[in-house]
Parts: sequence; C-alpha cells; structure tokens
Amino acid sequence: MLVECFSQNKDELILIFQKKNRNAFYIQAHLTNQFSILNFPTEFRRAKRNTISLFEELNMLAVKSVTVAQHERAFVISLAKEFQLIFKLYGNHANVAVCKSNVVKSLFKSSLKLDWELNPKTLSRAVNHSFEAFQNNEFSVKKTFFTLGNLAEQYHETLGFADLAPQEQFDMVLQTLTYLEHPQYYITKLEHKVVLSMFPIGEVLNKPATAIDALSAFYHAHFRYNFLENYRTQLLAQINRQLISSQNYVGKCQQKLQEHAAAKPWEEIANIIMANLHQIPHGSKQVTLFDFYNEIDISIDLNSKISPQDYASLLYKKARNKPLELGRINSQIEEKLSLIENLNKDKIAIEAATFYKEIEPYILKYKKVNTQLDEPEEPVFKTYELLGFKILVGRNAKNNDKLTQQYAHKDDLWLHAKDVAGSHVVVKHQAGKTFPKPVLEKAAGLAAYYSKRKNDTLCPVMYTLKKYVRKVKGSADGAVRVEREQVIMVVPSDEA
Repeated sequence: MLVECFSQNKDELILIFQKKNRNAFYIQAHLTNQFSILNFPTEFRRAKRNTISLFEELNMLAVKSVTVAQHERAFVISLAKEFQLIFKLYGNHANVAVCKSNVVKSLFKSSLKLDWELNPKTLSRAVNHSFEAFQNNEFSVKKTFFTLGNLAEQYHETLGFADLAPQEQFDMVLQTLTYLEHPQYYITKLEHKVVLSMFPIGEVLNKPATAIDALSAFYHAHFRYNFLENYRTQLLAQINRQLISSQNYVGKCQQKLQEHAAAKPWEEIANIIMANLHQIPHGSKQVTLFDFYNEIDISIDLNSKISPQDYASLLYKKARNKPLELGRINSQIEEKLSLIENLNKDKIAIEAATFYKEIEPYILKYKKVNTQLDEPEEPVFKTYELLGFKILVGRNAKNNDKLTQQYAHKDDLWLHAKDVAGSHVVVKHQAGKTFPKPVLEKAAGLAAYYSKRKNDTLCPVMYTLKKYVRKVKGSADGAVRVEREQVIMVVPSDEA
C-alpha cells in the first residue's frame, strides 16, 4: 500500500510504499524544468524541517496495479477507492497527477495547466510500425518509430545504417525493437555526458542488472558527473571572462604608462605657456610656441574656456599629482595581475575536479553562477496544498514583503489576520478556476494561526486579490495598504 507522499525539495516528490513484513519501497521523483528522473533508494529519511505532506487522500490505500502507457513516457499506479497516480515523464514537462475515476484532482506541479486534462485511459497511443508507414514517412525513422529517441539513432549509425537500403534499414529497426524486449542497461559516457542507454555505445561505465538498478545508478551518475560538468562549464566560462577583462585592463594601464613616459612633461608645457602669455590670443584652442627646452616650435592644446594662465596652473597641479597617478596605475596593475594569478589557479583546480564537493567552494566564490539543471530557488515560505491549490505563508516581515511584492501574482488570493501583526498568506490562482471555500477557509486558518491571534477561539481574517494590496513607499517591512478586503471568521489552525 501507499503509506505517504511528501516533498522537502521544490521539485522532488517522495512516495513510500509498504507491504506487510517487507521493507519499504521508495520512489524519489526528481522533476525539474531541465531534468526529470525517478530514483529508487533502498531507504529515505524524512527531514524534520522544511517538509510538507502531499496527496494525503492516498495514504494507506492499497496498490491494485501498475500499467505502462503504450508508446508514451508515462505509467499509472492504480489504487483502492478508484484513485490513480499518473507519472508523466515528458522531459521538461514531467509531473505527477492524482486522479479519481480517471479525472485529475490534484497535481504535483500545478503550473502545468494542461495536465488537468490528463486521463489514464487515453495515455496509450496506437502506432503503425509497418513498412508502408515507414515508406509513407519518407523512410524517416524519427517519424515512424518516434519513441526510439536519439540514442537508438546513434546506435544505428555505428552499425552503418545510412549505407543500407530502405528495407534493410527497416529490418534493422525491427531487430532493435526485438532487442529492446529483452533489454540490457548501460551507464555510458557519450559526448562528455553520462547517459542511461539500452545500447552499448560510448564509454560504458556500468552495466546494471535491472531497470530499477539502472535508474538508481544513472540518478547518482547524473548528479556526480553531469551536474558537476554543468557547474564546471559555467565556472570556467565566468573565469575566462574575468581573465579576458583583467588582461585587457592591464594592457590599457600599461599603455597609459607608456603614454606618460612618451609625453612631454606637464610642468615644461606650463613653463612654456607662462613664458609666452603675451603671444597667446584670448580664447585660443591651440597655439604654436617656442619650446626653449628643445629649441623648436611646438603646438600646444589649450582650454578656450579659461585663460592661458589658469590653464598653466592646472598643468602645474597635474605635474605635482603625476607621481600619485603613476602610483595608482601601477597599484591597479599589481591588483589585476594578482587576480589573474588567482583566477588561473582556480581554473586549474576546477578543471581537475572529479566531484561536486571539490568545486563547491568555487561556486560560493563566484556567486553569479546559476545552475541550468535547477531553477533558482524561491525564498523559503511555509507551503501547503489543498485541492490542487498551493498556499504560501510568509515567515517574517521581510519574507512577507518578498512573498507579496515579488512572488504573488495580481490574481492570487491574499490574506492576513485583521488588525494584528502576522504572516502574509497567498493562495496561488489557477486560470479559469475560482478559489474553493475549503481552500479559502484553510488559508484563513493559517493566516490566523501565524498571527498574534493564534490562541483566540475565533479570528477575523481579511482577504482580497493581490492586485488590491500595495506597498506604501517608506513603510516598514511587511506593512501594506489593502483595498476591497472582505472578512472571514475562522479557527486558527496550521493542520496540514
């Protein structure tokens, strides 16, 4: 039976199954926008904090069957009381849906609006794998056998697929399908990435015995190698950008030093101007004067907005400050050269790293790096869910501001205990749906519980749409102006 479902990471769902006198069976569904996979750990300890129970209506329901959708990346776990769990593993749009009598009741990732239309009965697809279909699709394997994917295509290439006649190509694909009916599994390194393959291609790292072993091995290999490579690529790109920028800066500074060395001293120019003040017309931008240091005529640029005497005073001042200017330039060169040395040391260490832990200090050091495997994490709000609606609760005044001002949509429902300090509560809206009364009451109960009225028998809670909640400039953290609010009386409660 399904014992419980919970989440303690933003895009991860844990399901625990238990059979009498047997060890628990765990499914760890990792479902991000960039990477989705199921892992089957032999044990999993639920954290004491920052964890939330999900799909509680499924707790302690017996498993009746597990069905794989034909020609689709999905399977269904049928439970007692006509409940079903759909695992939809569509790449970047993976999700888990709870259905009752084939109708979706809640989603793990409620942002995927189209998943409300999922139906366990219509997941499977009929596919025509005849030679005629292959011919009609212009002998395209991708159009006719679209479920095979890129790894099968690469495997066929190693067997000389492109040089075969259409009938021979078709026979090779059929042979591959027969081969997949009795699959073998390979954790292999291909094009600088670790992949799970059912074909012996690339640099084979591991050959797990079962599908569950293969998924678990790939899960760990992915986060050991691919996750590492993702961070490594970003870190090295950032370091290389800094190296180029720093080297260019040093070059410009060295050019300035050369220009200073080649230029005529400012004090000498000032002396020449002062010795020839009577020859310089007022408002001149440039003048030719006799250089008595070298006994030649030279052209001198002037500032037409000030007198030649004042301009000479500026040059005397620049001459006095020149040692400071040269010292500053040399200091900047030394700083940049030191930075370049440290960047090169970090680059060598990152290139040599074989584990994520080895580059973790550099990720902290170069804070601008963002993983492409996971979305940036939102500030940690208390999170609840009811009837498919996500409820977020602020933790403190600053957290309240972030929740309301940065993460709430204008059509979200906003709640707060009336006339007392407390948490902001936001119910995320769903397009085309009104907020059900049980959801409103649940959210109001949370707003009351996380307020100064926590111990009251009944608490008034105001609610309105987020678009009627405004931050007043200069106001304290968490303070807002609310319009068009309504009030509901509820019992303070934080029950999940």
